[in-house]
Amino acid sequence: MPKLPCKSLQTNNKSISLTKIASNHIFDSRLGITSCIRLTKVIIVQIVVSLVAALAWWLFEEKSLGNATLSSVFGIVVCWVPNALFIALLKKKKDAGSAFAWMLGEVVKLISTIALFISIALLYPNIYWPALLVTYLVTLKTTYWLAIARC
Repeated sequence: MPKLPCKSLQTNNKSISLTKIASNHIFDSRLGITSCIRLTKVIIVQIVVSLVAALAWWLFEEKSLGNATLSSVFGIVVCWVPNALFIALLKKKKDAGSAFAWMLGEVVKLISTIALFISIALLYPNIYWPALLVTYLVTLKTTYWLAIARC
């Protein structure tokens, strides 16, 4: 299978159809498929982005907001734990590149995310939801964009 650089898949802001070889190039090589995106790169970016978000809540927290810093840490946990379970599940499975393994991993991520949100809501009634949700979304969404930005 020829290796394609990811930059060759980019055009002038136009959508292109990917061949099987090109689409397989997106995944991580440790899962049996070549890639320019590495799980460790995604995890490192996720850690940095989430800690910067928590630091921002700590720096700009007002006492009237409640415990925004703790709430932002819970947002980090809700993002990190399901992703860690997903990666652990894929690394454990022998057929990690299969559609079933990825689907199973996504189901585990979805269920664990919902369980964490419900647990936090029940165990910490004074949670500051804007801090939790903003930190969660910033960590979740910017991580993947930053990880593939230099691909």
